[in-house]
Amino acid sequence: MASQVGLARQAGFYLDLSTSNFSRRGRSWSWRVVGTSGRIRKAVTLSSQVSEQVARSSAGGNDGKDYNQGCFKHAMDLIARAEVLPKLVVLDLDYTIWPFYCYTSQYQTSLTDTPAVYPDAVDIIKALAASRITLAVASRTPALAIAMDFMEKLSIVEYFSYLEIYFTVFAKTSHFNALKEKAGVPYKSMLFFDDETKNVDAARKLGVNTVMVNEGLNLKALEDGLNLLTPNSSGPATENSAESREGCS
Repeated sequence: MASQVGLARQAGFYLDLSTSNFSRRGRSWSWRVVGTSGRIRKAVTLSSQVSEQVARSSAGGNDGKDYNQGCFKHAMDLIARAEVLPKLVVLDLDYTIWPFYCYTSQYQTSLTDTPAVYPDAVDIIKALAASRITLAVASRTPALAIAMDFMEKLSIVEYFSYLEIYFTVFAKTSHFNALKEKAGVPYKSMLFFDDETKNVDAARKLGVNTVMVNEGLNLKALEDGLNLLTPNSSGPATENSAESREGCS
């Protein structure tokens, strides 16, 4: 199995090409193929929820190796003080978790390296998981294999129950339609972090609570997002910075 996955990685995919399902660390993964403009796209979703064991393991904050000392505790405090918690937190990848586009050539040749990451991002992900909040990824990157490899290297892939990772020239409406169906969570109970205006606008039109970030997922963005779900909040969207970035994240 390991050799097949290795060959699949070299071919540009991150799955056993002989089957549509496989298990990893006791978790069931399912894959689907999306055809767009005659080209084959790969999308992946995790079929199981974050386990109790994963939630417990996240309580240490980066397994004792904090990227930002005190960030995990601060994130836990913000979550504990929130009046209403989201049922599903959806994260972009590029320029939200890590500060680059993973499909660019300079990173395609660096799969042996541990990727750079925004200082607060990993601890926030672990704090959300420890608080038993379901996590999902919605990404338009065309580099599925690289994105999955980076998530593995950062030891965060196991915290996500749903992964919608596939390229589309449009915004992430299809990603959110799929998440709503699979997770059974209404849009108004979702919280989404992304750096692109068109992705944020599209999600907001669906009724998703959105935060547009420019310096990655950080404590301020988390606080702004949690405040959106409080009674009498100003609306389903906020901007964590003055700028946005257009690309395939």
